[in-house]
Amino acid sequence: MSGPSKVFVSVAEALALIEVNLPSPGRISMPLSRAAGRVLAEEIVAKESLPAFSNSAMDGYALRAAEVAGACAENPVELPLAGEIAAGEMPPATWPTGTCLRILTGAPIPADCEGVVPVEETQEVEGGVRFYADLIATGSNIRPSGEDVKAGARLLAPGHLVGPAEIALLAAQGITELEVTRRPRVGFLATGDELLAAHEAPRPGAIRNSNTPMILAMLADLGIEGVDLGVAPDNEESLATLLASALADVDLLLTSGGVSAGRYDLVGKVLEDLGAKWVFHKIAQQPGKPLAFLTWMDKPVFGLPGNPVSGFFTFWYYVAPALRKMMGQTDAHPRHVMAKLRGEIAGKPEKSFFGRAYTRWVGDAYEAEPRPPHGSHVLSTLTDANSFIILPTGTGKLEEGAEVRVAFF
Repeated sequence: MSGPSKVFVSVAEALALIEVNLPSPGRISMPLSRAAGRVLAEEIVAKESLPAFSNSAMDGYALRAAEVAGACAENPVELPLAGEIAAGEMPPATWPTGTCLRILTGAPIPADCEGVVPVEETQEVEGGVRFYADLIATGSNIRPSGEDVKAGARLLAPGHLVGPAEIALLAAQGITELEVTRRPRVGFLATGDELLAAHEAPRPGAIRNSNTPMILAMLADLGIEGVDLGVAPDNEESLATLLASALADVDLLLTSGGVSAGRYDLVGKVLEDLGAKWVFHKIAQQPGKPLAFLTWMDKPVFGLPGNPVSGFFTFWYYVAPALRKMMGQTDAHPRHVMAKLRGEIAGKPEKSFFGRAYTRWVGDAYEAEPRPPHGSHVLSTLTDANSFIILPTGTGKLEEGAEVRVAFF
C-alpha cells in the first residue's frame, strides 16, 4: 500500500480536489410531469410568446379612451353595452363607436380597445354601463402579448433546477418532454464489527448503526434513492468482496468508518488493493478530520468517518455538493451568511472548526447561537441546530456580538 500523497489538506483544497475528480453529468429524457426536482441538461427557448395574445387583466369593460374621458363619481359617463367577451372566446371583429364591451379576466382584447375599466368603478344600468372613472392611461388593465415571454427568448439554462414554477412556465409553452441530468446511483456501506441494526438486541461493547439510516435520509433529501450495501466486518477479505461488488454497481460509493489510523481501519488499504487511486486523506478540520477521497475507474469514493456527527458534516459539506455537481447543478454548495454571535465559541489552532449553531433572523440581522457540546459523537446537539459556524484555522475565542460566517444545513 503506497497510501495517499496528500494528507491533511485544507478545507478549500479538499473542495477543489473533489470538484476536479467528478464525472460529467449523464442525461436522460423525461416527461414534464415527472421532472420536478430534476436538473435541466438543455437550454429551453420560448416557442411562443406569453401571453400569446393581449388580454384583460380583470373583469370590466373594454372601451376607447375618449368615450369616458373625465368620468368620475360626480360626473359619470354612460355608454351602451354592445356585447360580452368571455375567456376563451374570440372578440368581435368590429364594435360600434360610442359603446363598450363587457370583458372577463383573460379574455382577448378586441380591436381598437384602448383599455379596460374595472367592474368595481362602474354600474350596469338598463341598456348600458355607467362609468365613475376614466382610463388612467392608454393600455390600462391590458396584458400585452409577449409581456411575460417573447418567442425566441431563452427561458431556462442547463443546470437549472426544475421546480413547480418551472413546470408551470414550460407547460404554458406546450413543452411535454425535457432533457434532464441523470441521478447517480449511490451505494452506502457501513463498516465495523461493533455495529448493530436498530432492531437488534443490545450486547456489551456494541453500538447501534445510526449512519446508514442517516446517510440514506440525506441522499433522499437530494432526490437520490441510495443503495444500502449493509455492514462490512473488520476483515480484509470480506471487506474486499463487498467493496468490489459495490464499485461495479454504483456511480459513487460511500463508506463509513475504517478510515482513521487504527489497526482495524482497513477501508483505504482495501480500496487501494482493488485499484482505487487516492486523491487525499484527512482534512485539517473538526469535525470530520479522517475523510478519505479516492477514485475508482473515474467513480468517486468517499470514506466518511464513523462518528455520526462527522459523517453528517462530511456528507453535507463535501458529498452533497459533489452529487449536485454530478447532477449538473451550478449552485451546489451550502448557503453562507454573516451572523452576530450569541454566546461564546473558540476555534482550533491548527484546523478549521465547524461549530453547531441555531441561526435565525432577528430584527435586521442573523444571529447564531452555538449548540455545544461539539463532540463528533454527540447527536443530540445536532438535532437542536440548523447551521454550522465556520471558524478558520487559528481563530481564538470569540465573544458575544462577534461577526461569524454561518452555513445552513
